[in-house]
Amino acid sequence: EIRLGRMQIRAPFDGIVSRRYARVGQSLLKDDKVLRLTELRPLLVRFTVPEALRRAVSAGATVEVVPTDQAAAPARARVMRTGYVVDAASGSVECVARLVDPVPATLVPGMGVEVKVAGAAATASSGALWIPRAAVRRGADGSADVFVLKADRLQRRSVKLGREAEG
Repeated sequence: EIRLGRMQIRAPFDGIVSRRYARVGQSLLKDDKVLRLTELRPLLVRFTVPEALRRAVSAGATVEVVPTDQAAAPARARVMRTGYVVDAASGSVECVARLVDPVPATLVPGMGVEVKVAGAAATASSGALWIPRAAVRRGADGSADVFVLKADRLQRRSVKLGREAEG
């Protein structure tokens, strides 16, 4: 009974077994990994943002979590913390957000998501227009032009470039 009592594994919280490291009959040593226990709620999302957007995702800010699986519904999350150190290789900061109720049942731990930060793209002033980076032709002198279709003809127009966001 003493040996059996020492062989029990107790979870520190409610969850599901998301990975099993040990096999039946395998001998284990102290501190060997046996199982990975995953908590289903609350759901957290870890994501990175470019250094320039670090202030837009300060603690308490709301972000939209959109699953890469189109069948799953999007959700809102509140930023819990933002990293203090910028990763030199990527120029980004790691953030953690907690999904806000009601969390769609289709969202589960480990799934791929895209996190959209409100106000991440610069707000355009009146008369401003967002266009793809590939549509801009840059001259050697730093000028920028785009082609506009008007009455079945292409016209070259000089443009003044503002902020860039996601290409």
